[in-house]
Amino acid sequence: MADVPQSGYEQYFVDFRERMMNQLHTMQEEGHTHHQYCETRFQDIKGMMGDVQNKIGHMFFNPDD
Repeated sequence: MADVPQSGYEQYFVDFRERMMNQLHTMQEEGHTHHQYCETRFQDIKGMMGDVQNKIGHMFFNPDD
């Protein structure tokens, strides 16, 4: 069957399938990138919250420093 040339109609669907698979791959890569961004951002926020908690604790429990 590989020797049989494809009609324009069949080629259209082959091209369409390839475009859809490429789009899915692109979306998957963007999803991974977005997930990594969010993970990093939440780690930064968690670090900032820890700093604020430490400063508040220092204000109330070590005010003479």
